[in-house]
Amino acid sequence: MPFAKPSESDSVYIIGLHFGRPYDPACISSAIRCFSGYLRPEITIYLTDLPRTKVTKRNVDRTKLDFSRGNTLKIDDSRLTGLLSTAFPSVLEVCFGHSGRIARIAPWIHADETFTLRIDVPIPDALPETLESAWRLIHPLQGEMALAKFCGAMDPVWTSLGLEGYTPSIMEVAVGVESPPSWVGFYGSWLVDLIGRAMLLESMKNCKELYKSPRGGIYFRWMNHPSAVREAREVEVLVKKSLAPLVAKPPVLPAWAPPDCPELRAVGRDTGTS
Repeated sequence: MPFAKPSESDSVYIIGLHFGRPYDPACISSAIRCFSGYLRPEITIYLTDLPRTKVTKRNVDRTKLDFSRGNTLKIDDSRLTGLLSTAFPSVLEVCFGHSGRIARIAPWIHADETFTLRIDVPIPDALPETLESAWRLIHPLQGEMALAKFCGAMDPVWTSLGLEGYTPSIMEVAVGVESPPSWVGFYGSWLVDLIGRAMLLESMKNCKELYKSPRGGIYFRWMNHPSAVREAREVEVLVKKSLAPLVAKPPVLPAWAPPDCPELRAVGRDTGTS
């Protein structure tokens, strides 16, 4: 099956992982490694001329993003880590095996110098615009649970999910200019501990789609029932209230530990050759 480049008629399902810490190329390498069971063996990386050591919001904003010359490597090529450690990437392209569709991965630097990793998965407009149909484009058997496990393995501060929208930073939510994921998404172990696990789970007791990751995070999706909107809003208020004290004293997060993703990689390579 040939690669299926996104077309202008495609929607994009956005997976936005906010890490709440300065840019770290190891997060990109780890995301690719966790996805590897779903991907064809090649990856294309487009690098800017901005050295890794000079990555700041100001410098990235002033850097020309170059999409004309890509380096195509095997996903398990040791040079990939070296390239990411050398220069800031414009974007990386990977191809999902069963669908042949190309997803794009790119880092975003926030004003407070923390970063979000954004993964854009193209969805043909002919498909229903739902999370489940979006994830089935990636793998027809695993469905939404694969997405929950991926978020749990990566363990960012939070993950926002949807066909549109912006993934905010911790401080943007703390000062009240943005809102955290609240209807569907993932809260990482750091945020769960900050809020209080018991308190958060109590506020989510009526959420029917809930996955507790081994690393301590919580994936959630509220279903359409009469009180869902109100209860999701209450969780959003709880998150904002927990983050508000950080305005006076911005957080210093513990070192991020690269994940092991055996339950995802065990799916096996779906090369799309059949």
